[in-house]
Amino acid sequence: MKILIETYEYEAEEIRKELPGLNFTEHGENHLCSFDSVGYFYNTEINDCLFFLPKVLLTDDNYNDKEEGTNTDNPTSSGDRGNLILGKYRPEDIIDIDCPKNGVIVNDQDRDFIHNFAIWIYRTMAVYREKNIRESSIKNKNIAQLDNSGSPIAGSNLDNVLALIKFHNENRDFLIFSMQNIKRGYNKINWNKTIATRTAIQQTNGSFLYMDPVNKKKQVNYEEELIIIFYSILNYIKKIMGFNIMFDLNFELISVEVFQNVYITGYGRSRLLQIKYKYFSDKSLYLWNLCYRFFDRCSDMYSSSQYEEYLLSVSFESVFENIIDDLIGSQDILDELKNQRDGKIVDHIYSYDSLVNGEQEIYYIGDSKYYKIGHEVKGSSLYKQYTYAKNVIQYNLDLLLSEERGRSTRNHKYMLPYRDPVTEGYNITPNFFISAKVDKNAASEYDYDNPHLEEHRNAGTGDKTVTHVQKQFENRLFDRDTLWLSQYDINFLFIIALYVRDNDFAKQHFRNDARELFRKRIIPIIENEYYFFIIKKKTDEKLQDIVDRNFRILNGKIYRPFSKDNPNDEILVLALEKNPVDASENAKVRSHLSQDFFLYDGYSLDTNIEDFLSERLEYASK
Repeated sequence: MKILIETYEYEAEEIRKELPGLNFTEHGENHLCSFDSVGYFYNTEINDCLFFLPKVLLTDDNYNDKEEGTNTDNPTSSGDRGNLILGKYRPEDIIDIDCPKNGVIVNDQDRDFIHNFAIWIYRTMAVYREKNIRESSIKNKNIAQLDNSGSPIAGSNLDNVLALIKFHNENRDFLIFSMQNIKRGYNKINWNKTIATRTAIQQTNGSFLYMDPVNKKKQVNYEEELIIIFYSILNYIKKIMGFNIMFDLNFELISVEVFQNVYITGYGRSRLLQIKYKYFSDKSLYLWNLCYRFFDRCSDMYSSSQYEEYLLSVSFESVFENIIDDLIGSQDILDELKNQRDGKIVDHIYSYDSLVNGEQEIYYIGDSKYYKIGHEVKGSSLYKQYTYAKNVIQYNLDLLLSEERGRSTRNHKYMLPYRDPVTEGYNITPNFFISAKVDKNAASEYDYDNPHLEEHRNAGTGDKTVTHVQKQFENRLFDRDTLWLSQYDINFLFIIALYVRDNDFAKQHFRNDARELFRKRIIPIIENEYYFFIIKKKTDEKLQDIVDRNFRILNGKIYRPFSKDNPNDEILVLALEKNPVDASENAKVRSHLSQDFFLYDGYSLDTNIEDFLSERLEYASK
């Protein structure tokens, strides 16, 4: 197995030696080359599988603080060559993962991980192709679609290899039973034939000894031959292609040399055709088909020096975005919210519980960032994300204004309460980036089952990324122009495994968990900057009148989390910055509000408001 890493810069001469027949373009005078594809490629000149693996395997230790827009995602300077796979290996040293060079030793654990990771990438590309058959960024040749069982109809060489390995893993009992059944008669003697055809030697004690008895083994056992061919294929896959397949067989297998020079080049297909109708069980027939497909494709490859097959994406960020949206996004979303009127396209948007724990939902707006490990979002991407949020808010306001003027539209059901008409406060809009990570210890943890969704950490320092905020006024959290933006990492192994398995129940379970997790991750970030209070009016005066009288001091600081039809519709949430520019401002605000409101401090956004008030009032009564 050969591997290249997407966007990594290799010495051009090195690639010519390692991978003859591979086409590429050198970068100017540096004599470097890089590959923008992700996926699988097979060419008879290489006579091996070549995988282009995503750059998410690389640590981004050499990343500098250039503005995005200067192509820092796909650098062409030699400085990028310092990145390491899993924080350990230079990509140029392990192009041949099974025979690394320059004295590099790849331990068995890391080699197995990279082998398995390559297969997961291939399967990811195959599933993406099935779902996006007209996607122009996918290039494929001789890659078949899958049947209802997930097996290739007439698949690529790699498809056939994976199908054979899958059969071995899933049918161990059948294979063991078949081998035991074959051997059952090996040592049973046919005495009638032995006495009739063999000469006995009389021993001193009077007994007779037959030196060459006739046993009951059949002269031709086609079941045995099929089993031997199957395991010889697995042995070839293990020895030549590097797949880690564990089996213990007491049969004498076809040697790798004979298998490669005789069976692969045409005899394997011919021999299988000769014994095609010797099997009766469904599994034996299926095994015959798997073996025949393998030899058939190999024969095609060896009969043509121009033969090649590939499944490649020339824009893997589109694949990554599709995976994330499939796992966390909402398909039941208004098109105008995703494809915005100024031409911007939101990667992921869905409605979920508001950060202010009332009865409302709010839109969560996410953007996928396909980077190397540890790469921090900078530059134009930040400002684009703010614009996405502003457009969503404005669209909801347009719906609100249309409703107020009696112009009910078909899109009314998509309107969420961004602006409270009583306080004129704006709900907090959750806005985030999500990028993939592959932990440096991935080979030892092999964790394809846990998302490990957490705040992004800088590759160099390991510190959590600073959350970005854009605002026009200090100390106004509930202001339309106060927008928070955070970045999160998710386990890349988990998302590709969940995507490939295509289990709707598992996806929905993760979707629910992820949405709740995003909410829980964002809340502490905001609470780190603000104190929150629950306030209730002291008198029977109308809430609107009290707010209007104090509007100057309350503007942007209060929000009503309940609708007018809710019995708690006069409860307000107050937010004050922990470190305002004017250190005396918060004391003035609280003093002023105490004339008309009861203030209950210590409120957390993650706490139910009714429960919080009930506990505070019960405590006060004691």
